[in-house]
Amino acid sequence: MDNIANLDALYPLPAEELSRQWLLTKQRGAAPSDWPTETLAEWHLAAHPDANVCPLQSRDGAAIGWVIESLAYLEAETGHVADEAVITLPVDSDFTPADIERALYGRDANGNTDGSGFAGNWTAIVISSSGQCQRLYLGATHSVVYSADARMAATTHNLIPNLKRDVELSQAVDPINTTAFYAFGITPFIGLDRLLPNHYLDLAKFEAKRHWPIGTVGEPIDGPVAAARVVDHARLLLDVLADGYSKLQIPMSAGRDSRAILACVRPFTGDKRVTINTFTSSKPNLESQTDVTVAARLARTARLPHRIDKVVPRPTEQADIERAFVRLGESKYGPILKAPAREKVRPPADVINLPGMAGETARAYYWHGKRPTGADVTPAGLASLLRLPQTDTVLAAVTRWYEELPEAIRKSPCDTLDLAYIEQRMGCWDSSTRYLFPGRRRANVSLMATTLSLETMLRLPESYRASGLFQRDMVAYGWPELLPLPFNTPIGLLRLYNLQQRVRRLPRRVVRAVRRRLFGIG
Repeated sequence: MDNIANLDALYPLPAEELSRQWLLTKQRGAAPSDWPTETLAEWHLAAHPDANVCPLQSRDGAAIGWVIESLAYLEAETGHVADEAVITLPVDSDFTPADIERALYGRDANGNTDGSGFAGNWTAIVISSSGQCQRLYLGATHSVVYSADARMAATTHNLIPNLKRDVELSQAVDPINTTAFYAFGITPFIGLDRLLPNHYLDLAKFEAKRHWPIGTVGEPIDGPVAAARVVDHARLLLDVLADGYSKLQIPMSAGRDSRAILACVRPFTGDKRVTINTFTSSKPNLESQTDVTVAARLARTARLPHRIDKVVPRPTEQADIERAFVRLGESKYGPILKAPAREKVRPPADVINLPGMAGETARAYYWHGKRPTGADVTPAGLASLLRLPQTDTVLAAVTRWYEELPEAIRKSPCDTLDLAYIEQRMGCWDSSTRYLFPGRRRANVSLMATTLSLETMLRLPESYRASGLFQRDMVAYGWPELLPLPFNTPIGLLRLYNLQQRVRRLPRRVVRAVRRRLFGIG
């Protein structure tokens, strides 16, 4: 990593560039002076004007905290869009940890959810009237950073002053020149840690602690039954979101996840509250053209509009890429940083995007085609899996994460790896991407990344997870007419083109043998 000096020169970015970001601190004057600030029990929450900050109150009307960037609050059978002046949680003002976790996640004493609670990549800061429970909780795939020394929590390092880089760690991980990313709670800065999904931050001690799973992830659920459960829950969430967003937009491909999302929206194709649009990005390669062709056919079957967005390469200065990298806390590097023009686009407030993120939880993403063993979940094995260097800092972080798992999870390499996918890849690598794009109410929610959906996928039998059939069964339950088209396979003329390209790549002797066999020539 040879541009550390450039990155450090950018820290911290100006506050106006930190759209939708926020800082929690007890220090007055630590936040940008022009950001709106809320105060409760000596805690100050300052947030960029684009951020959706909603106060929380108990059932008796006492202020108990805030929720940031939530899209909806679901109750057992109903819900509402989370943009009111205040949201009332079903807890008393002096709530217990069990009370608040039931309100936020719908979890019972065994850790199983009924699907209620907040949806989206949200953060909740909750403070009981006695002060005995002061915690920061996260949405199912979300993460934030915190400094125990400064006693601050924030979206990215840009809002925490006087940080020093761990140069050795930055050079070892090197996310700019490799596929690695900072995981297991580490960051490139000394004294700055990342709070992972399924953990809360104890604000009294400024310590991160796991709150789920409590023991096991729950009793196994048969695949088709689980698929129906996720589709039904997604439809409940969509019914709530339709009261706040009049346009549902689905990025379509030839893959499993986008088709599963499309199956979830079937009941809303005739709902007068919303219009549904699909779109596909087009590039000049076979994979992209397969996406376009299959997506267009699916849209015709669904009788929905389909838009093709041609991807036009834009020249991007390295300085712009580095600035974007710093904006999201140096958590993710890749092509998404190379489209600065998108940063200036503020989408209409009535549009919500429905990507298929987190669906790989049900498809054994980190198993790499084989059932994992104990050797795969050693500290060295887990670090290698995420392409992380085997440094003392990395191995200590991996060891800490693994040893703090419930014993039942540690005994199951499959559950360990699938939980790692949620907490590391989704939490550390993906969740901060939102900070690249400004705009209040910029809505983006994956129907497979809710608390209920993720718990359900983790409860699938191991053999079923390995089969990769979950999204197929979601489609079979939700919209079976979408199944005849193959997943991720060229169709029509593209199929012939694909065969031609494969033949061209064969050794000449094989081509001659095929010609002799089929046509008697060679």
